[in-house]
Amino acid sequence: MLWLTGCNANNISQIKENSNTVKEYNEAIQIYNKVARNFTGLARDVDIEYEETEAFDESFWNDYNDSRKKVIDSISAMKDFEFKYEDIEEVMDKINPMLNNIEIYLGKLEEFQKLHQYSNWKDFKESNNILYQEILSQSNEISKVFDEIYDEFIIKKKE
Repeated sequence: MLWLTGCNANNISQIKENSNTVKEYNEAIQIYNKVARNFTGLARDVDIEYEETEAFDESFWNDYNDSRKKVIDSISAMKDFEFKYEDIEEVMDKINPMLNNIEIYLGKLEEFQKLHQYSNWKDFKESNNILYQEILSQSNEISKVFDEIYDEFIIKKKE
């Protein structure tokens, strides 16, 4: 008599669980990347604006306000993201301080816009360089954490 070998049903549930983990990981990275992309675009525009002949004119601030809204919306999406897997949610321990720093940076730009608190852009840039560098450093750390999560929980779960 011939017996056909069946598949272990536990493997199917493990594949589904891994698929859900990968989906959440990808969604979290997609939202984080949107924050990073939106903030980078805004910061780059702000950074090069001082080189313009009529730096920080009304046209610039109108564009800035549109970019700022995109950054704020993407930060909200990241903060509101509902994690189902604690192993992935731990990345928020690194993301939240960066989001807070971005919000502080945006607040300082808003002060600059409203009060022209600094005599020139160079003063603003120098006084906020530490904060900006911290945001960059935090971004590098977040990227490493996502890589570690991928290696630890996505790749190893497949094995």
